[in-house]
Order: sequence, then C-alpha cells, then structure tokens
Amino acid sequence: MKLTSCLERALGDVFLLIGKECPFLLRDLLASEELAQVFGQSVMNVLKVFVGSPCGLNLRNVLWHGFASPEEVPPKYCSMMMLLTAGLGQLLKSYLQKTKLTLAHRSFITPTNLEDLLVFPDVTYEVLSVLEEAMTKSAFILKIMLPYWEVALVKFKSHRFADCAILLLTQLETGLRNVFATLNRCPQRLLTAEILAKHLNDGKINQLPLFLGEPAMEFLWDFLNHQEGPRIRDHLSHGEINLHEFSKETTNQLLAFSVVLLLRFVDEGLLSVFKEKASVELLISLAEGYSSRCHPVFQLKKQVCRMQGAGRGVYVSETTCLLQRCWKGAVCLPPMMERFWTAYTGCTERVFIFSASIFNVRGLNTPPCDHVNTAIFLYIGPMKEQETQLCMHAFLLS
Repeated sequence: MKLTSCLERALGDVFLLIGKECPFLLRDLLASEELAQVFGQSVMNVLKVFVGSPCGLNLRNVLWHGFASPEEVPPKYCSMMMLLTAGLGQLLKSYLQKTKLTLAHRSFITPTNLEDLLVFPDVTYEVLSVLEEAMTKSAFILKIMLPYWEVALVKFKSHRFADCAILLLTQLETGLRNVFATLNRCPQRLLTAEILAKHLNDGKINQLPLFLGEPAMEFLWDFLNHQEGPRIRDHLSHGEINLHEFSKETTNQLLAFSVVLLLRFVDEGLLSVFKEKASVELLISLAEGYSSRCHPVFQLKKQVCRMQGAGRGVYVSETTCLLQRCWKGAVCLPPMMERFWTAYTGCTERVFIFSASIFNVRGLNTPPCDHVNTAIFLYIGPMKEQETQLCMHAFLLS
C-alpha cells in the first residue's frame, strides 16, 4: 500500500515536469500523455495493468479499500512493482539528462484541524490489552482479516504510527462494509457499499448510521470526508503525507475509536467485564458524546469566537450582493437561514441583528432591529461538485 501511494506521488512530480495541473486520480495520471512522453507508452501500459484499471489487477484500490485478505496478493506482484519502480527511476534519469530538466518534489501537506479532533486520551497498555482480546471476540472483524489488526498493534507499539493508521483505516472500511451489507440486507453490495450515504440507490434509508449512532458517524465524517477535516485516508493513499512525521496523536484517535467500535460487536457478558476498566469506560463515554469538529457549523463557531476575542469593530467577508439577494429588506431571516441559525445558536430570538448604520453605508434598506453586541448574517449556497459554500458576515458592534 505504501509503495502504491509513494509511486503515485512521485509520478505526479514527474507529470509536473511537462504538465500544469496533476490529475487527482491515479488512473488519469497513468493515462496522461505527459507520463507516456517521459517513460514510454509500453511502460505506462504495464503500470495500468498492475495499479491503474479495474480491468487489470487494480492492486492499489484492492489494497487501499481493504478487499484483499493476508497472502491473497502473491509476493510476485510486489516484486514486480518494486522492479517497475526501479526501472522508472532509470528511465527518468535518462530523460532528465537528455532534456536538462530538474525534477522538483512537491511539499507534503499538513492535515488540517487535527487539534480539534483529539478527543480521546492516549491509548494505554490496559486499552491495548482490551483491544487485543476484543479483536478475537468481536464479530466486527472478519477472521480472515485478523492478522491485519494484529500487525497494526505491532506497528503502534513500534512507533510506526503511519503504518498502524493505514492498516486501521482499511480494516475499519472492510468491517463497516460488512455491517452495511448485513443491516441493509444487500449482500450483493458488499464490494460497493456506500458506508456514509444517507440513502441507498433504491431510495431506502441506510441503516448503518442509525445502528452506529450519530456520534460514531460524525467521527467518521470528520476524519475521512469533511473538506475542513484532515481527510487522513485520502491524503495517505495519495502519498501526500510524510509517513515519518505522522503523529502519534492521530493514530491514538483511530485506535481509541476502533476499541469502542469493536466492543459494539461483543456479547454483553464480555462487554460488562471490559466496562469495569475505568480507561475503557472513559473511551466509551467520550465516543458517545462526540460531536462534529469539522462540520461547517462548528467551523463557523470557531471563527466567531476568534472574532469576538479580537475586539470590537471587526467585519468579516463582506459580500453586498449576497446581502441584497437574501435579505431584500425583510424583517426576518428566510427559512433556510433561520434553520441554520437555530442549529448554530439553539434559538431564533436574535435574528434582527443588523445595525442601521451598517445597512445605510451599503445602500440597503434598514430592517427594524434592536441594538445588540454581536451581529451575524449567514448564507449557504451551492458550489460546484456538490460542495457547500459557507459565506459568513459578522459584525462586532459597540
């Protein structure tokens, strides 16, 4: 898995010798004319067979999505990938000597908002011992996949935190796919389970979020999907994170969550025994009380708190056209914004919150409002590719 991610990152650097914008997907990168120009089309065709197409071996996706059990991928495939990678290096060296170009490596990224996600304490030896026992008793883990979990613990104890996280992420996905297929009674979807989706393809409600509960789903969304979150799996699988600097704290969170999740699938008697340990009871309590740290609402709260601490007279992200389009001189928020305001504040009593002077300066009609110390205007509009744009207007008034 690490070889495919590092290879993808390196191929992206080579692409940028000629191209302008590196393709996000490995299959598109391997199909590019830029790489064929450097390495030759026949070499790229071999790479496509091994890692770049569902019509081939597709090793990259098979491994990173947790489909392959231990020893299911023959060692000869790994040997072939090692030889291919070495051969690519020789071809690149020749190309650089001929063209007099210099290969520049892109900087690694630093996952965002990790400090907000550190909700579990450091994993103790007591917790690790519980996890070791739970792994053999929990129905969440397919027996054939148990060796991956065992190696993950070995990697954690050896301070190989990135290796541990990679194994945990793939096996969490494998287990959740199995639960998805079971709860939704669709065994045919085991390989194509949409774990985080609210609805199935036939319009029925996905039962997995209802079973796991909102806190567990929000944890998964925070770590894996939210654009403001660290998106650990994506960045690791694309080779965008420095593996040697991967933090212990991040792996701690994944391990702690895994403990709580595995305990959901043990019998009641064993669960009661585990709960007698204070460290386990604490993890369960923290997991049950988890709320999203990377959802736009939480991120908005952080911004407002920062501005409130910055002093009065702060104005953020003025977009007059949005104010004109959404407010239109009304005396109350439109329903969509009022629902969002309610989610943010827990009440709808502070909707008339713009000062006359601010509206007059911008040439807008002045709505009736009471003088308050903080004024916030929210607008949510669609962006391309089904993302959400959050435009915030905040005033700290004297």
